[in-house]
Formats: sequence, structure tokens, C-alpha cells
Amino acid sequence: MSEVAMQTLDLVGREINHSLNEARNALETYVEQQENITLLERCSADLHQIQGVLRVLEIYGAALLAEEMEHVSHYLLSASARKNQAEALDALMRAMVQLAGHLQRALVGGRGVAAVVLLLVHRLLAARR
Repeated sequence: MSEVAMQTLDLVGREINHSLNEARNALETYVEQQENITLLERCSADLHQIQGVLRVLEIYGAALLAEEMEHVSHYLLSASARKNQAEALDALMRAMVQLAGHLQRALVGGRGVAAVVLLLVHRLLAARR
């Protein structure tokens, strides 16, 4: 890979991590201020952006995880989420932490751990059901 390509990938990786940190901060603040749904909406928008970038970069496992995380954030905005809100928030927060590590490995050319991604996607699906 050329030096320019490596620098570009590094820059994109930093921007994804920044967006992921913003989403995580919004979610953490939402947990403390659950009446402020704007925080959860911001988290969802950040996750949507992350998912799109990951698809462009063809990091499909991480994109799938980000997509499911976005679905959970939409679920939390719905009235039906009240019955298992704590489980959904926990699953979403854990997925954010794991996604950061998965991205770190993927962006340096390493292999992601597909089983971990699938387990996280399964937990997120279960939180919405």
C-alpha cells in the first residue's frame, strides 16, 4: 500500500474513532439524562455515519455491527423499549467498546474476530426483541 493510502486510511480511522467516541459520550450522558432524547438521536446519527464509512471501506463485519447498533439506538427511542431499556443500553455500550477494538485491528490490516462481532450482533438483536 502506498504512503498516501496509508495516511488516508489512518486519517479516516481517526475520524471514525472520533465519531465513535462522540456516540459513546452521547449515550453515556443519555443514561444520566434520559429525558434528553436529543443525546440518543445524536448517538444514532453518529452510528449511521460510522456505518456508511465502514461500508465504503469494505469493512463489512464492523459495518454490520454499526448497523445493528444504530437499530438498537432507534429501538431505545421507541416507546416499546421501556421494558428492557437497561439491557439494550448495556448491549449498545459494550458493542461500542468492542467496535473500537475491532476497527483498530481492521484498519492496521489485521484480522477482526468474526465470532466476537457475531456475538455482539446477537446481543444487540436480543435487546430489541
